[in-house]
Amino acid sequence: MRPEQYTKKISKAFGDHAGKYDANSSIQKKIAETLITYCPDLGKTPQILEIGCGTGHLTQLLLEKYSNANFVITDINSDMLNVCKDKYSSHSSECSIEFTTMDGEGLGVPLNTFDLIVSSMTVQWFHTPRKSVEAWTDHLRPDGQILISTLADGYFPQWREAEDRSGVMSRLIPAPNFPNQMSIDRVVFEENYSHAKGFLEHLKSTGASSSSQNCDVLGRRELGLLMKAYDSKYDGEMTWKIAFGKLAL
Repeated sequence: MRPEQYTKKISKAFGDHAGKYDANSSIQKKIAETLITYCPDLGKTPQILEIGCGTGHLTQLLLEKYSNANFVITDINSDMLNVCKDKYSSHSSECSIEFTTMDGEGLGVPLNTFDLIVSSMTVQWFHTPRKSVEAWTDHLRPDGQILISTLADGYFPQWREAEDRSGVMSRLIPAPNFPNQMSIDRVVFEENYSHAKGFLEHLKSTGASSSSQNCDVLGRRELGLLMKAYDSKYDGEMTWKIAFGKLAL
């Protein structure tokens, strides 16, 4: 699959579930609530860019923390962006808010503009996450910062163990690499989905069920073997290993 086809596939997967994303994204909310604790205090009227806003879990926290900021809020999928826009376009504060559809791998914004670029659970879908995040630094003002959350190495260890035991090739997307100058904290979140079907339904309902770019989707037989292997050992528990990255100029 060509890179542009994969990008369209990912965008469509999230857009197709924009209407029910909020009701099924408790872990994404927890990750956003952790990411906001890394966000620095900023001076008067900071300029902030959010990449991959989704339906606005992090957006809400940013608007609350930076009531005097000017925001550019973006997502690659217009349906997701519109859900966020409907929630917060009339937000009452001193800030200005611009909502725009944008691919985070090729920012269509001026250079040397932002005091903070922030993105939650987005860069793992990029073709070149490390290169893209490094390129974001060109859009920072002096002393600007980049903050991200994304999947960390070894995420979903229970699922990986079930893959090994069932002999099914993993379709999980790889955890992204990071720029050398980015500091990383790794945080573990424990969730329970009752069973394999519940876990898969969660991924599907939030648009995050796409397989790795160079892999075919699981066939029915493989999926059945994998679910059986998981359910025979685990009672729905799943470990999300999340990386929180900070890059400061």
